[in-house]
Amino acid sequence: MKCTLMYIIMQYDFDCVRTYDASRVYTSTASTTIRNTAVLSQGSALIPTQTYHDVYGRYRFDNAPGFARGLLENTELQVSVQNVLDTSPPILASVASLYAGYATEGDPRLRRYSIAFTKRFGR
Repeated sequence: MKCTLMYIIMQYDFDCVRTYDASRVYTSTASTTIRNTAVLSQGSALIPTQTYHDVYGRYRFDNAPGFARGLLENTELQVSVQNVLDTSPPILASVASLYAGYATEGDPRLRRYSIAFTKRFGR
């Protein structure tokens, strides 16, 4: 879901929610033995649905008042928070060590912050 909120000269764009559907703990080509072992290891045939909330705000200085207009023209500041609710991804128990660990859709680093300052030169 994409959300946008306009306020005076600041623009906040944020992806409200990232959701990943439940998925099986084995591949469609896995043998019955591999499937049964994977389900026993994981405790379920499905990896649960995952939901993460991200938000970022962006300020473009193009409309800045006074002296800042010329100095900061074509400049943008972006601040973001990924995984706002600090949701931990599911841990996968796998018969193949290649797939063991955290679900790939999530991020074991949990909540993250970032700041980006961008200046474009020329037109």
